[in-house]
Amino acid sequence: WVVRSRNWTATDARTASQIAPSSRAVLSNAAPETEGAGDSPIHFTLMTESSGIVFQHRSGNSPERPFPAANGSGIGSLDYDLDGNYDLYFATGRTFPLDQPDAVGSGNRLYRNNGHWKFADVTAAAGVGHLGYSAGIAVGDFDSDGFPDIYVSCFGPNLLYRNCGDGTFVSVGEAASVNDSRWGTSAAFLDYDGDGELDIYSCNYAEWSWETNRFCGNRMRGVRIFCSPSSVAPERHLLFHNEADGTFRETLHDAGIDTRQGRGQGVVAADVNLDGLIDLYVGNDLQPNFLYINVGGGRFRDASDESGAAYDRAGQIHAGMGVDAADMNGDGLPELFVTNFEHEYNTYYENSGHEQFQDASESVGLAAASRPWVGWGTALVDLDGDGARDVIVTNGHTDDNLSEMGRDASYEQPPLVWRNRGRRFELVGPGAAGPYFAKRYPGRALSISDLDNDGDPDVIIGHQDSCPALLRNDRAPVPESQTNSITLRFIGRLSNRDAVGTSLKLESGTLVTYHQIRGGGSYLSAHDLRVIGICDGSQPANLQIRWPRGFESRVTGLVSGSCYAIIEPHDFGQSPRIVEQFCTTPDGIRRLK
Repeated sequence: WVVRSRNWTATDARTASQIAPSSRAVLSNAAPETEGAGDSPIHFTLMTESSGIVFQHRSGNSPERPFPAANGSGIGSLDYDLDGNYDLYFATGRTFPLDQPDAVGSGNRLYRNNGHWKFADVTAAAGVGHLGYSAGIAVGDFDSDGFPDIYVSCFGPNLLYRNCGDGTFVSVGEAASVNDSRWGTSAAFLDYDGDGELDIYSCNYAEWSWETNRFCGNRMRGVRIFCSPSSVAPERHLLFHNEADGTFRETLHDAGIDTRQGRGQGVVAADVNLDGLIDLYVGNDLQPNFLYINVGGGRFRDASDESGAAYDRAGQIHAGMGVDAADMNGDGLPELFVTNFEHEYNTYYENSGHEQFQDASESVGLAAASRPWVGWGTALVDLDGDGARDVIVTNGHTDDNLSEMGRDASYEQPPLVWRNRGRRFELVGPGAAGPYFAKRYPGRALSISDLDNDGDPDVIIGHQDSCPALLRNDRAPVPESQTNSITLRFIGRLSNRDAVGTSLKLESGTLVTYHQIRGGGSYLSAHDLRVIGICDGSQPANLQIRWPRGFESRVTGLVSGSCYAIIEPHDFGQSPRIVEQFCTTPDGIRRLK
């Protein structure tokens, strides 16, 4: 190993990569290019039926159309027992009104990954089977003990499950002062003030109650549908500062971002301007999206309007739902992506630097194919292992009876995948990515996790009032690049334990890729925090790291096909500790605790 400290500059990350040149072409209305069946190296196999996962989501929908039942519930990926296999936590709703018994409800479920795509329901033993109305899931080690904890946003008091490290959790939401009882949606763990403790940004949606539920639809036909988001007043979001004593303090006002309310649905925490401070991007339903730039000292600046990332290119608001942030064109600057409602389009904001974004959705080929559908969960992730991130979106309408209103809209809708081809994205044709993608579903949540530790990202998709889809990534080889993957887990010591906010530059041969360990992302869901990097054939990889506390390290000689844990040094100037093959040892990552 050769490990040394190094100065990190924004210029490093803005150096153009040879993977995917930046596209700033004139916007056009060209139809999306499509890869037909058999042409795409992206391929998934549906594994749910044989996995042992029998969870069935329940929205709580009824003839009264209670508003929260339209939106679904999330999925969390976490290795709760530190055995090296990532487990799955599923949130669910229940029937309204909430003060009445829910005779058929089974609550949230935790499934332990036993390896080889076999899972066991450990909910009862773990103590995480909440029977209320759960929506979003965030995963983070808030007490820095090495074990991932779970935050659940609810319609009703939010929950915080502290991982006891023995296979059980204890509910500490009330004691920790995070049990806000408004309509919670997505949430993200992040260390916004750089004190080494994970804080929580928690989105709220709107003011709604069973008692004030309105009728929307056609009374003469006797058809009732979900009301428009514009019928409910937006809510104030929440920022919980970790006091490092097991409690949190709500600090949205102190952080300078309490002047707006929004029907928040998705949030991602990432360093969008590469200044070493983690920022926040929030997707809002029928309201401008929020971009909060971290200015240090525990405060943010609202850059939503002037950044270009609050509206589409015509200055219109959309129904922002799922969000993500990642470098998509090889310049090191993270783009922003938002899923939206039908007749809009999913918005791809290209990062131009200097906290400026442009809606490039049309020019890069992501707009047209998304217009007919209602988008929810999403991820910007390299699905085919070529070193360039692709786009995956799950779709599904809110109403299952629109034909009775005379509308030609399908409740079940196709999931979509676009392959990154450099200057444009190609829509992968129906079925080309596997039989699952040839059908339609009431899609909602989406989580990314390498469930079998084979070095490629698998996908878990939540379906409204149905079972989830576990999709094993069976990507084909990419002959033109002969790439191989490398799995990296980062552990903070001076920084927060999960190393959220870490920026990475991975070099292997001529291949250069940029990564960030983000908080939140997608819709109501939590991803696997490990980084899957790509090596250029048999070339060893060199890694440049900027830790959240602001200092840099360099690691050389990383070998493709391997798993590494990289542990932040206790003091500035020291070398990080490197542990090879951590995810395949009998005790997994537990020995790194």
